[in-house]
Amino acid sequence: MRNFSLKILAVFLSILFWIFVASIENTVLPVSEKIPVGVNNIAKDLALFADPGDVKITVRTDEKTNFRSLNAGDFTAFVDLRDVGVGTHILPVVITPKDPTIRIARIDPPRLSVQLDPLREKVVALTVVIEGQPSPGYRLASNRLSQQRLNLRGAEGTLADVGSAEARVKFDGNERNNVTKQAVIVVLDKNGNVMSGLDTVDPISVDVEVVELDTVKSVAVRPAFTGTPRKGVVKGVAMTPAVVTLSGKRDLLESVNFVLLEPIDLVIRSRSFTFDAKVVVPQGLTLLDVKKVSVEVEIEEVVEPDISR
Repeated sequence: MRNFSLKILAVFLSILFWIFVASIENTVLPVSEKIPVGVNNIAKDLALFADPGDVKITVRTDEKTNFRSLNAGDFTAFVDLRDVGVGTHILPVVITPKDPTIRIARIDPPRLSVQLDPLREKVVALTVVIEGQPSPGYRLASNRLSQQRLNLRGAEGTLADVGSAEARVKFDGNERNNVTKQAVIVVLDKNGNVMSGLDTVDPISVDVEVVELDTVKSVAVRPAFTGTPRKGVVKGVAMTPAVVTLSGKRDLLESVNFVLLEPIDLVIRSRSFTFDAKVVVPQGLTLLDVKKVSVEVEIEEVVEPDISR
């Protein structure tokens, strides 16, 4: 009787164990992220009109812990285009888990529509778009593309929608010298929307000229004279304006505290006069305001003593 009871208990425990195992194997859970679908075995003379899209999947595994961290990167999804020609096709989606203990329970949708077009090329003009700025105190002076036109390759239908192309380069705020940057190519449709699914035949680079910003500085004006008055002496000099503004590179301006005017000949002068003198601008600098300064020279007549008395 005792052996019989033990046998009954053993059978009961076996049933419980079988139910437990079956419940694990039959438990399925969805992967929260959608799985992007690629293509395999596309013919060399064909191109996708658009990406196939993505799918949702439900998986089954023997290891419950595997469910906790599954994402789209744990799977490879594709449609097989072997022996598929031009046109629109409804094809099954194949999904391969990277973890062999994972099994695919369901794919939604199980088939996707794929349109294949003849592979074509198109040449479009390129426009440079610069994002960001160089180092403070510097500016972008000019740019030059490695080539002015872009060769695009893609589906015939997609190329028909191409409107323009941009070569985008980004500055991070540290550049102080001329630089060559690899461009990111952005293709736009005729409405200005960013397009995808097109390949560029050649890499594009942009040579950018970076120059230092001009610094501005106000400096005093000093007159220059040659000779002495024919009669009298110079009693006073007044200039309008007395200060002018220069611009140029910082290192050049640092050493300049004043500018001279063109020399004024006093030999021919015997009385007070006003003269418009040009400003002598130091080499490498630029005069931002007036080009001439009005110089008022006061000459006082010298009365010679009468020695006859």
